[in-house]
Amino acid sequence: MSLLAEHGRLGSRALVLTFDGTGYGSDGDIWGGEALLLGPDVGRFARVGHLRPVALPGGDAAVAEPWRIALAHLEAAGIAWVDGLAPVREAGERAVWLRRLLRSEVSVARSTSMGRLFDAVASLLDVCQAQRYEAQAAIELEQCARAAAGGNLLDHPPLVLPVALAEPGGSVLDPAPMLAEIVAARRRGVPDGDLAWAFHAWVGACVVRWAEVTRARAGITTVGLSGGVFTNELLASGVRAMLTARGFEVLTHSVVPAGDGGLALGQAVVAAARLRSAADPDRFDWR
Repeated sequence: MSLLAEHGRLGSRALVLTFDGTGYGSDGDIWGGEALLLGPDVGRFARVGHLRPVALPGGDAAVAEPWRIALAHLEAAGIAWVDGLAPVREAGERAVWLRRLLRSEVSVARSTSMGRLFDAVASLLDVCQAQRYEAQAAIELEQCARAAAGGNLLDHPPLVLPVALAEPGGSVLDPAPMLAEIVAARRRGVPDGDLAWAFHAWVGACVVRWAEVTRARAGITTVGLSGGVFTNELLASGVRAMLTARGFEVLTHSVVPAGDGGLALGQAVVAAARLRSAADPDRFDWR
């Protein structure tokens, strides 16, 4: 909502990709990798896509230690925890109780967060195993990708990672095939920088796929990019170019922060919309 308000587009039909770290969704689960369809009813949305939920073992500890999230993603993907994998090495003896925790599903929150997936890939590539400041793993993964990509996601990455949209209706993005290919490619000796670049390109390809599916079904041609993940300039600029090349209008933040700093505007917009609608529903008009 803050993104649409920034562009004076409240009430417009748009697909907004909201990629962030941690935030409660309307179903009580932890969101952060969502495709939300917005329309004339300000403050309401339809969740038309999301990242497959994965456990966050240890809650806040998982955010501080990306190897936990990496192992959770590997477990969900059915990828063996072999000794050569960086997160397995980092876990050491803790891997035993972590596996037990994941399989018991006791006191383990589940999340669709794209930010946490960045953390997992950063751990798999041994870029970052412990975060000492906000978004450290994602920042260092972007730096690793930049060194290989030369700053342009439209150039062909050294390998194309598979995009898997599962049923129903192709709404759930499954990262398992992508993670399996990263693990296999690293074993083949593909440089970590190339894999980081390929991962960024994969995220861009996922956005494009969701946009094209939504355009085909609902005629939506406006796509918004919001959430802290899109403070990643390599990703944001690349995705914008990829969408524009396919005929989409792309909205990004330039005045209001893409992350937590922009939430207050969106909250104010929704609150005002509800108050105005309740006071005089027949005259509710944001134009």
